[in-house]
Amino acid sequence: PYNDISSLEEALKSNRGEVAPVILEPVCFNSGAILPVNGYLEQVRELTSKLDVPLIFDEVITGFRLAPGGAQQYFHVQTDISVFGKALGNGFPISAVVGREDILSLSAPGGRVGYGGTYNGNQISLAAADATLEALADGQIQTKLSNMTSTIIEWVREAAETERVNLRTQGIGGQFQIYFTDKEVRDYREAAGINRAMYSDLQRDLRLEGVLLHPDPLFHHGVTASHTREDLERLVQAITKHLRKTP
Repeated sequence: PYNDISSLEEALKSNRGEVAPVILEPVCFNSGAILPVNGYLEQVRELTSKLDVPLIFDEVITGFRLAPGGAQQYFHVQTDISVFGKALGNGFPISAVVGREDILSLSAPGGRVGYGGTYNGNQISLAAADATLEALADGQIQTKLSNMTSTIIEWVREAAETERVNLRTQGIGGQFQIYFTDKEVRDYREAAGINRAMYSDLQRDLRLEGVLLHPDPLFHHGVTASHTREDLERLVQAITKHLRKTP
């Protein structure tokens, strides 16, 4: 399980020599918004290095949202390979696989591993990526996303405390999720155990207020650099209105 270094160590040692890489999201956004506990990613890096198992970060979501250098820069953990998605080109069709030269050279021209792609070298996508990376390089957009996420988390927490509703809002880098539970969510099993009916009621009521949340409580929501403080206020006002009538 995510955030369980003991289980990972046991699995790797009991299957030593049979595990190719360890692949994980540095922040588990595909279960909502589950952050690594303090030291977890560093321990994963230390363990995989010790056992000579490559570490791969899926940075399709965390990439460029947490920091200009993605989760690796934010958490100070260097991987062997990382993968990035269309955020690289601000939505244009592009992705990237980056990492150690000795590994990536296996798929280079003349290498042992075949590699191809429909949009490889596409000039429009590459131009979009170049402009996007330039806009993201100074970290100001990431700081804005981080501040907006912190604001949402704090405002929703205050509203929940006032209305005496058990929920947790977790997030980072412009992405967040609202879990109807009374404790921090640290892995998929805990995320799957939240009150889904209460989340569905929230999603329905917010839709009636003109605020769209994803219907899946194990997905995540996001803000962009284009959103304003007024947008955040509208979101939290709609959430507060719902919480006031929550039994």
